[in-house]
Amino acid sequence: MPCKKCKDENYKYGNTGECKYATKEACEKANPKKYNKMQPTPLGKKSYEEYAKELKEFNLSKVERVELANIKELDKFVKALSTAVKQIKSNRSKLGKSLSDIQAQRKEVEKQYNTAVENKKAVDLAVKNSETLSKQIVKQAKELGISPSEIPNVRELVDLIEQAEGAQETIDMFMNDAKAIINVAALK
Repeated sequence: MPCKKCKDENYKYGNTGECKYATKEACEKANPKKYNKMQPTPLGKKSYEEYAKELKEFNLSKVERVELANIKELDKFVKALSTAVKQIKSNRSKLGKSLSDIQAQRKEVEKQYNTAVENKKAVDLAVKNSETLSKQIVKQAKELGISPSEIPNVRELVDLIEQAEGAQETIDMFMNDAKAIINVAALK
């Protein structure tokens, strides 16, 4: 490579050298012209000649281009997998929401179950007390020689007891279903 003049009137060797020589002669003297005969530093323990020999043996001109015969199959697979990933992400979102909704409904069923248990206890106690009171009223009515049905609210009390017992049958069925939903076998 020849020495070249820089914009600052100095000289550099080649296109990428530093502009550090004051004269062209100094540049040429510092950079020998026999670069075509210089050998690169060998890598590892092999000499330059050994690398050159291996390069000839390898013969880069015989390297063949490898083509993927199944590139169309790969494209189809990537497209199908991409679609499947989109679908599973969508399903994950919907399933997560559904599970969250079910969990909220389960909590509501549990709350209503607990309320029903308390109401059932209260109704059972009221029916028991009503039956005891009814027996006392019937006894007193007979002692007075009057019909128990003539006493105000007796008929209404009998109707309410019948309604409570009918509602209890339904609520017992619902409570059994609720137990299964909230998975609490010990609740009664």
